[in-house]
Amino acid sequence: MHRPDLAQQAPSLVDKLADTLVKLKETQITVRSGGRLGDTTRIARALDWELDEYLGSDLAAVKDASISPSNEHLTISLLSATTMKYSLCNPDVFIDAINRGLHYEQFGYDVAKHEVLVLGACLQLSISGSHFRHQRDFDAPQILDVLEKIKNVSVVKHPQGQRLPEVCN
Repeated sequence: MHRPDLAQQAPSLVDKLADTLVKLKETQITVRSGGRLGDTTRIARALDWELDEYLGSDLAAVKDASISPSNEHLTISLLSATTMKYSLCNPDVFIDAINRGLHYEQFGYDVAKHEVLVLGACLQLSISGSHFRHQRDFDAPQILDVLEKIKNVSVVKHPQGQRLPEVCN
C-alpha cells in the first residue's frame, strides 16, 4: 500500500491516526548500540524526523492536477496539517509548501497545477494555521492579502474548493 492510501480511503480517520501517534510519541525506548544498552531515547525524536522527511518531501512536488480525494498532494497536505495540529512535527518544514502554494506563480508550476497548490496550502492553513503564527517566514497579514488576490483572480475553480480560501481568512 502506498503511503497516503489510508488517508485517501478514509480522510475522516486521519485524526485517529494522529492521536495514536501522539501516544506513541510519549513512549520511551532503550536503544542498543554495539550489542550493549545505550541511552534511553524518546520515540519523539525519531517520529519528528520521519514525519518531517516523509511529509516535507512529498509536498515538494505536484504530480496530479485533479481536484479529487485521490490527489496525493492534497492528501499529504491534509496529513501534514493534522500532524501539526497534534504537535507531532515542526511547522517550519511546511512553511515552504504553504509559500509555494500561495505564491504558485513564482515557482514555474504548470498552470493546471496552481489550483492544487493553492488548495493544499489552504488545507494546511485552515487545519493548523495557528501553529504557524510564530514561525519564521510566516507573515499573517501578507498571507491574508495573498488569499484575497487568489480569490479575486479565481485560481480555485472547483465549486467546493472555492470555499477553502474563505475559511483561511
